[in-house]
Amino acid sequence: MRYSLISISLALFILSSENRGYSQEVQADLFLTPETSKVGDLLQLKLELKFADGYQFQIPDLKVALLPMEVGDPRITRERIEGGMTAEIHSFETFVFDTGRIVIPSQKIVYWHELDATDRKNTQTDTVWIYVQSLLTADASDIRDIKEPIEIPQPFDRWWLVILLLALLTVALIVYYFWRKRSDKPIVPFKKKKDIRPAHEIALESLRILKEKRLIENNQVDRYYTALSKILREYIENRYFLKALEMTTTEVLDAIERAGLYEKIGDGVKEVLSESDLVKFARFIPNKSVGDRLISDTVTMVDKTKIVPVVNKSGQKPISVSEGEEET
Repeated sequence: MRYSLISISLALFILSSENRGYSQEVQADLFLTPETSKVGDLLQLKLELKFADGYQFQIPDLKVALLPMEVGDPRITRERIEGGMTAEIHSFETFVFDTGRIVIPSQKIVYWHELDATDRKNTQTDTVWIYVQSLLTADASDIRDIKEPIEIPQPFDRWWLVILLLALLTVALIVYYFWRKRSDKPIVPFKKKKDIRPAHEIALESLRILKEKRLIENNQVDRYYTALSKILREYIENRYFLKALEMTTTEVLDAIERAGLYEKIGDGVKEVLSESDLVKFARFIPNKSVGDRLISDTVTMVDKTKIVPVVNKSGQKPISVSEGEEET
């Protein structure tokens, strides 16, 4: 009996230790300052996440979750803290236009370990509240609405000016007509058509500009992968006439498969778009070497699939083929 009690006590101790470790996987705190303000004042909203290495998370869209508050775009910072954990702070500027005690409900944070994305857990922030004061004073109850403006009719008595302007315009058109005719020029000058740039030129230039911005070095990983995904989708749309900008990653890959292009570009497109989706939706942060390799592979893909003009052997009209393909 004594050994049974010892075994039960030991199991309870191990279970409580595991629960204490589990609670430290991801912590979420929500702060709003100042706690008292007036209608229309600028407020600072911060969502602070503390998590151990290897954990990823998904946060709610506070722009939607906190309506009718107006929440701006987040400014995200990261730093290492004690205990081998990482602190990620999402800072928002927000405005409140209601008065009284405003309650910000608890927000659910979903998280998982990168080794098992199917085992998803969640944690909650505390409820936050703020007191918003009105700009009106206590004796402002007698304020009345502004009356609608009264339109005062004004008789128009300057018809002679309108007639004079029309006459001058008619004379100018007649002079212009005879001048163009005498110069043997078309009456209506045609606007020169702009040359349409090839899809690969646009893509390669955009990739060069993206690389020069050094977004990864400036801790703007999400902007980097969003831009890289857009450049690749625009190239696929302009080069192969697939509506890639309006499709999800799965739909783009299906369209490439149906068009018989998967063997040529499928693997490269899948890697770029999948990696971009992880960064955008799962807050995943790849290594810098991965970003450099993906942009280099995208440049190679565009360069290999670009359309270049080739003169027909018979000397007739030039034809266009993809680089690397044999002329038929």
